[in-house]
Amino acid sequence: MTDVIDFGAMPSGNVAQRINANAIPLLDLQALARIEPTPKQFIIPKLAPGGEVTVFSGAGSAGKSLFAQQVATALAAGVATLRLTMGQAPAIYLTCEDDERELHFRQSNICRALGIDMERLAGILHLGSLRGLLDNELGKFAADGTFQPTEMLDRLQALIERTGAALVCLDNLAHFFIGNENDRGEVTRFMNALGALTLNPEAKAPTKAPKANGYGGMGENAKGQ
Repeated sequence: MTDVIDFGAMPSGNVAQRINANAIPLLDLQALARIEPTPKQFIIPKLAPGGEVTVFSGAGSAGKSLFAQQVATALAAGVATLRLTMGQAPAIYLTCEDDERELHFRQSNICRALGIDMERLAGILHLGSLRGLLDNELGKFAADGTFQPTEMLDRLQALIERTGAALVCLDNLAHFFIGNENDRGEVTRFMNALGALTLNPEAKAPTKAPKANGYGGMGENAKGQ
């Protein structure tokens, strides 16, 4: 049942306070008129804008994991890759699919292809394997559809703050989202939770998903910032 605010039954001093507390935030056009606007910045040119959640989708074994780790490496090193010229910023790549041996093997080949000394990436590129671990989901859904953040979401936020990451790649989506991918409400709440993560400088997590059956690239397994 929806709560109804009965302003008539409130003391007069509380009415304005309650209205302000429930006010929908609006742009201050007077203030904005004195500020030069800026265009949307892209962390991965033409693919992943800063301050947004991006889903990379495709068929299984299409190379989504390799692509995510490669662009994270290029961003951390400040080099171009795949004809994508990026800036330089810390990046995170977390996988629930591959173990540490595979991450190391892939990283070695990526560094060799890009002409990067792997040791140079220490403290800038942050790789982690969550394979085999339980409770990797970032949230659960109550019977009424309410999104309930989990400890993993808090841990991810703490990692982002500690590393100052501008790009976070979560691999793959099915491990982090355990709701109904055909339920628009659950999908929207989950994406909003990702969008609320504090990234620096104003980037959001590209997620890698497979080519979907149904809703917007969030279907069957094939997951990324």
